[in-house]
Amino acid sequence: MKRQIAAVALVGTLALVGCMSQPADTADDTPVVEDTAAEEEPEEVVEEEAEPEVKTAAVGEQISYAANTGGQFLITVDGLEWSQRATENSGFGDGYCMGFLLFKLTNDGVDTSTPSMRLGRMWLEDSDGVTLTPANTGFSYGEYGLGFDYSFELYEDGQTVRVAVPFMLREGSTDYTAVVDGVRVPLTLTEGDRPIA
Repeated sequence: MKRQIAAVALVGTLALVGCMSQPADTADDTPVVEDTAAEEEPEEVVEEEAEPEVKTAAVGEQISYAANTGGQFLITVDGLEWSQRATENSGFGDGYCMGFLLFKLTNDGVDTSTPSMRLGRMWLEDSDGVTLTPANTGFSYGEYGLGFDYSFELYEDGQTVRVAVPFMLREGSTDYTAVVDGVRVPLTLTEGDRPIA
């Protein structure tokens, strides 16, 4: 009897082992794919900052310039001229000439309780993108009044004035850019013959 029980136990154990192992011809041939998604670090998304749009205007095109005190100025760049007369009277050394950035300016709702004003967000750049400082001397240039350091006088709303800002420019350089409240105006230096005063 003990032998029968041992034989039954042995047959049961062998059957159990046989169920756990599969013959080679019935084994699952599906390749094992490891889940590597959990191991990979997520790619860092770098958001590129959009380059600010470069606004441009042409000579003679009107540009709005927001005033700090409310209202706006309407500015029209008329050009960039150098003057032989002004250069001879400037005291500049050889290799330099006196140039004038010329523009018209209209008061459109700006408080004029202080008539003497200055355009702080207007300047002139050379072909290398370097900001040029106005000359510390200058003249009225024809119908354009002297606008030393971008200064001018306006007395009432709606008034328009012509302004000439003087610069010491290098002879032979002709390409410049006026920047008016973020708007770029490409300029070519030309010779002018307006009277100086």
